[in-house]
Amino acid sequence: MGTEPSSDVERLYDAARFHAHAAMSLGGTGLSEHASLDLATRCGSVVELLAKAVLAACDARLLTKNDAHHHLLDLALNARGQSPAVAAATKLKTSVDASIAVRVAARIDQRLIDTTARADRVLRARNAAVHMAIPLTATQCTALLDDMAVVASSTVAVLRRTPADFWADHLSAATARVATSTTKVRAVAEGKVAKAGDAFRRLRAQVGDQAWDGVLTVLRRRPAHASDVEASMQCPACLDDAQVSWTAEADADWSDGEIVMYGYWALDGLSCPVCGLELDGEELEAIDLPDLPDPGDAAAEMDDHFDDWREYAD
Repeated sequence: MGTEPSSDVERLYDAARFHAHAAMSLGGTGLSEHASLDLATRCGSVVELLAKAVLAACDARLLTKNDAHHHLLDLALNARGQSPAVAAATKLKTSVDASIAVRVAARIDQRLIDTTARADRVLRARNAAVHMAIPLTATQCTALLDDMAVVASSTVAVLRRTPADFWADHLSAATARVATSTTKVRAVAEGKVAKAGDAFRRLRAQVGDQAWDGVLTVLRRRPAHASDVEASMQCPACLDDAQVSWTAEADADWSDGEIVMYGYWALDGLSCPVCGLELDGEELEAIDLPDLPDPGDAAAEMDDHFDDWREYAD
C-alpha cells in the first residue's frame, strides 16, 4: 500500500477522534433534523474509521476491497518460499466496507465481539442519514451517542490507546455514557437470569424426583423461536440446554458509484425452553458468557446437516 501501516493507523485514529469530539459536542438532545443527520454521519465515521484502524494495525492489506486475492496470492507464495511474477498494486483505491471492517476487527480481538450489535446500529443510522436523509428522534440521538461511545471506548483499548487521549475534554461525558449504557443493559439481563433461575428452582422443589424426568422431557419439547441459524449452550439460569439464534441480515453501502450489499449474522439472543429465560442479543452479550457459540461455526454445522440430508434423500 502507499503508506506504512503505522501511518494508516494514525490517520484513521486521528480522523475518528475528530468525528467523536464533534459528535459529543453536538450532544443528543435539542437537535434539529439536519443536525441529527450530522450526528449520525459523525458517529458512523467514528465506528468505521476505528474498525479500519484495527485492521491496519494488524496488516494494512486487510483494508483493501478488490485486491484481496492478489494479497492472498502473495501470502500463499511466501509460505512456499516463492515470489509472485508481478507485484500486487500498492495504491489503495477502495477500502473494505464498514460492516465487514467491524466484523473482521472483532475476529482480530475478542473484546470487540460484544460491541458488534452496537456498531451495526450506528452504521445503519449513518447509512440512513447519508443516503436517505432520514433524521433521528431525540431518543434515537441519545442511544446513538451511547452506542458510539461504547464501541469507540472498546476499540481504543484494542488499539492500546488511553481514553484520555481519544476523548480529551469529552472524557467525563463519554465515560458516563459508557458506564450508564452498559450497566443498564447488564442489570436488566442479570435480573432476567435471576428471575428465571428462581422460577426454575421453585418448580423443581414442587415436583417429586420420580416425576421430574418426565417434566423435563415435556419442557424441552417446547417449540423454539424461528431463526436462520441456531446453536445450543448451557442456560445461565437453569444450566439446561438453551438455544442461541441468529438472523441473516443484509445492509447496503454506497461504493464506487453503486450500492453494495453485504450480509452478516445478527445475534437474536438466547431462549431456554426449560426455565423460560429470554435474552435479546444485546442482553446476552452484556452478561459476557464465556461459551457463547460462534455463528459461523453454527452455520457450517447446519450446512453439514443439510448435506447429510440431501445424500440420504438422493
